[in-house]
Amino acid sequence: PQTWDALKQIMRARFVPSYYACDLLNRLQQLRQGTKSVEEYYQELQMGMLRCKLEEDEEPTMSRFMGGLKHEIQDILAYKEYNNITHLLHLACKAEREVQG
Repeated sequence: PQTWDALKQIMRARFVPSYYACDLLNRLQQLRQGTKSVEEYYQELQMGMLRCKLEEDEEPTMSRFMGGLKHEIQDILAYKEYNNITHLLHLACKAEREVQG
């Protein structure tokens, strides 16, 4: 291989199993906040999207983010207005603090 990209492609083809991309996508689709904070959940979501090389518009990303949040936080955010993922993240953090008391 003459370039770094060519080497990466060869290495990926040789050492990464064919089911790896499918597993990553499944893991991303099943991602939930659980016991993580909103910020930790958001970071994990972003890393998952990067690993899957998933580039989507903000609307589906916001929907994916909302769908994985705890139900108490989702209920609070249902009455809020947001227009981008950053604003939604800030509102979710506020909602989390509200839920925690």
